[in-house]
Amino acid sequence: EDGPWVQHINGEGTDAPGRNNNCVDVALSTADTLSGNPTAAAARTPDTGPDGLPSDRGETNGRNRIENALGARFSDMGDGRNAFNRLENTLRDSGHGSQAVIITQDANGRAHAWNAVNHNGRITYIDAQTGRTSRTPLHDGKNGVFAVPLDANRRPVSPQTTPTATDASKSGSSPKRDSPNSPNSPTESRRAPEAPAGAPYPTAEDTPHPRDEPNRTNHPRLGAPETAKSTPHHGMHPMPDQQHLRTTNNVRQVGMDHVHQQLNDWMEPRTVQHPDGTETTRIPLVDALQAGTPPNSADGSPAPVTLRRSDLERLLPGFADMHPGEQGAVVASLARLSLKFHEAHAVGASPEHSADQPSRGAEAHAKAQWPARNRDEQELKDSIIAEFDKSGIAGALRDSGEHRPDFTGRNYAVIEVHDPTTGEISYLVDSSYPNVTGEKGKHSESNILDYLEKVNATREDGKKYEPLSLYTDREPCGFGQGHANCSNALSQRIPGVDVFYGTGYRKNGELVDGASPGVNRKALYDRDLAKNMAALGKVWVRAMGEGGLRVPAQS
Repeated sequence: EDGPWVQHINGEGTDAPGRNNNCVDVALSTADTLSGNPTAAAARTPDTGPDGLPSDRGETNGRNRIENALGARFSDMGDGRNAFNRLENTLRDSGHGSQAVIITQDANGRAHAWNAVNHNGRITYIDAQTGRTSRTPLHDGKNGVFAVPLDANRRPVSPQTTPTATDASKSGSSPKRDSPNSPNSPTESRRAPEAPAGAPYPTAEDTPHPRDEPNRTNHPRLGAPETAKSTPHHGMHPMPDQQHLRTTNNVRQVGMDHVHQQLNDWMEPRTVQHPDGTETTRIPLVDALQAGTPPNSADGSPAPVTLRRSDLERLLPGFADMHPGEQGAVVASLARLSLKFHEAHAVGASPEHSADQPSRGAEAHAKAQWPARNRDEQELKDSIIAEFDKSGIAGALRDSGEHRPDFTGRNYAVIEVHDPTTGEISYLVDSSYPNVTGEKGKHSESNILDYLEKVNATREDGKKYEPLSLYTDREPCGFGQGHANCSNALSQRIPGVDVFYGTGYRKNGELVDGASPGVNRKALYDRDLAKNMAALGKVWVRAMGEGGLRVPAQS
């Protein structure tokens, strides 16, 4: 999708006469162009209605013209996000260069034709009539998604029109969630709309802003925002700047048990059906860890492949059903579980690549050991012995390859950002890091916010990445020795943004009535983090063994 070619297929654009109702010709011209035959779309003279006046409806027999040109009928993919998941699976299974012509319609029955293409495994949606592209669907498809998929040689392929594991959610549903008669599932009787028209048509610009998504305010596991003294940890109230953060931002603690359960659920194999009738067994968590590609040279060649929220929703069934704090905790966990995932979504890689900005957190991760305090649970010890035998922890880290874990006490933070130019949501995750030669160390929150600020400095107003939420493994710290006052930084730099944390992290805060002042609370906070590290450690051992990520050293 590089370059402005999409914006030139439809001439002067939808403001020119005959170019806001010509989506059939635009979609076919796009298909030709994607096949290596650059083609411009023609303007269209409207059909005449029964009254003899120009009709504002679509091209008569437009659907049939597309089908005749492509050599196949439109297939009913279903409705909404699940329908696009099926289409994306079909294109990925069909390989690089595969594409599809799509027809969707709005609630008023106005139909629209547009396109999608698979470029090296990344699906891009194209609406050349309006000149827009996106990694996520440009139209919601709630009233039907119909498609003619084509392989790289422009030959029709049989689409995946049955629900698969990627359609399923672990929140009480199974891979067969969509019954044949459910509104999300394809039907045998529906045909694509006969007369696609085009703009004006709802686009991503007309949809609600992601900050208004219901799961940000109404979710069964989303409690009320904390107040200054509503949530003591180990008998201690928040420090003063931590209390102030709760007046500038909604702050909530994430229940990590559900996050860890989901990570384990994603280690269960799932059967995926392919258009040719074959089946493969996939492990969602392993797929997610493998999917990202970090930059591997200073000049950015190749550029990293980072996963957007839509990618994680596709790869991890049930991810879409989590609230933003849980989603952030998942991303932080994936980064801890795998150096490869960390590098692909860290400073210098996400949401945009910057060749001159290495991730100091990832550099520290590459050398990370596994402290005994963070693997003290007997169940974890037993699983390490069972998988790595006598080689133990040293062997586990040696055999981890690109998926080396980071179960140290370094904090990981994740910021969820919205790109107003594409509608995509991305994650930037990185850790704290110590002082290095010529550079002072940073806490994780400042690390990611500094990079986001650098990226946004290259964008015009109105096109800058918008922070939606921030998750941090430890509660943002206050002011004091060993604390960098991240709470104050968040209050000043991203006021109003939802903040989530995994475990408490306080020092010299006011004690609740009756709390003993002689308790070593730092040890208790460290123990809480160690509990989370042990839970992740068990997931990582499963990924190494059951998931096949272990790379035994050559003898």
